[in-house]
Amino acid sequence: MRPRHRGDWFARTVFLLILAAGVVMGAVMPPIQPPDEDAHLLRLMMLTDGQIFPRKVQGVVSARVPDSLSAYVAAGSEMRGHSEQRYDATRWRADAFAEPAAEPASWMVFNMQSASPLVYLPQLAGLLAAKSLAWVAGVGLSWQAQLYAGRIGNLLVFAVCILIALRLLPVLRQFVAGFALVPMVVHQAASLSYDTTPILAALALLTVVLRAQAAGRPPSSREQAVLIVAAFFLGHAKLVYAPLLVVLAGLRWPSGLRGFAWFWGVPLGVCIAGALLSSAVFGPPDDARLNAGMAAQQTWLMQHVTEIPGLLARTLALHGASYAASAVGVLGSLDTRLPNGLIVLIWLLLLAAIAVDARRRHAGSFGRLAALSVPGCLAASFLIFIALYITWTSTGAATVDGVQGRYFLPVLPGLALAGWMLARIVLAGGGTSEADAPRAALLAAHAAVLVAAISAAVARYWLTG
Repeated sequence: MRPRHRGDWFARTVFLLILAAGVVMGAVMPPIQPPDEDAHLLRLMMLTDGQIFPRKVQGVVSARVPDSLSAYVAAGSEMRGHSEQRYDATRWRADAFAEPAAEPASWMVFNMQSASPLVYLPQLAGLLAAKSLAWVAGVGLSWQAQLYAGRIGNLLVFAVCILIALRLLPVLRQFVAGFALVPMVVHQAASLSYDTTPILAALALLTVVLRAQAAGRPPSSREQAVLIVAAFFLGHAKLVYAPLLVVLAGLRWPSGLRGFAWFWGVPLGVCIAGALLSSAVFGPPDDARLNAGMAAQQTWLMQHVTEIPGLLARTLALHGASYAASAVGVLGSLDTRLPNGLIVLIWLLLLAAIAVDARRRHAGSFGRLAALSVPGCLAASFLIFIALYITWTSTGAATVDGVQGRYFLPVLPGLALAGWMLARIVLAGGGTSEADAPRAALLAAHAAVLVAAISAAVARYWLTG
């Protein structure tokens, strides 16, 4: 039985806020401006054209892309890094109604050309639904219309998953709601990015373990199926988040070999299988220069293991504040930064949500889960730095390059669980009922923040002067 909350106004309100803010943000954000959306769009068009795998042409692994699509992507990419450039209604109309000519086409290389189709399922669903409607209506879809369809598909799946999580979670509902309404999270959900995949997988993992722990039982067969899917996508989307699975050790499992095999065998095995499928089947093409650079970095790390703590400390000291900002409030192509005061407010709202959650009555003991979530989150964060040091940083550099705050978003729910447990101790266990007033006030504050974030995007991309 799922926990029953008074009505479901809270979950429905969050769902509607995500949809409303996401639709508006997706509309005002010009094409190709969200992180890596150029490559995501090209990959989606490959998939709808039946190009599951890239091909080696004249010794280069590449994909066949219509020239009109390449020109559309290139035109949108020109705005990146140029804060003086704007998008206007005239250009929007031209892009929205341009003919998406499939020929001529050329072979080209881009960084998502081998990404797995599975991480694009929401975007593909939106795109294929739009193409079906267009076919029934007897009209064509411009590249811009197809981009918007993919964005809407991604947003709708994200909003529905958050709605389900909020209806099932026994605790941390206020935090998860606030987290889902963070401008950067909504921005990613309203784009073609698959970064929402590990976020949703982490939230599914958290929802299942909290429900099972609240009921004082092992996960049900349905919950076990959700755990398998979450474990798969944690490995398949980005393996660095696999340590989040350690929280499963805090649950009650059937005793004996079966319980041991379930915890250590099934979720971990599925996670590894997802990672192998992503890397071995859909991984990046063999690049001798890239592989040589990565091998050199790995060798350097093995020879300087004792320097890794200092490397991380220098990186955090130099860039920690920018990570905190970019995790919640640096939109577009990393050139639409919200005011510092607004970024601080977003973090304060998340802390306030944890405090509100800590004051509510609940059943179950979550101390062991909270204690296990901390090393899992720290290990995942450590792997993020190591992965980017190997793949994005020059050999032997003093700090890690390429790290963005949004990479840590899947880790935040686990850290919130530990913070919630600490808040309950500080607040002497809470014990109040589900009061509507503070929850509504926090939602109103998040809505106001989203309005400010959308206004910043409008000012950056549409207003002159």
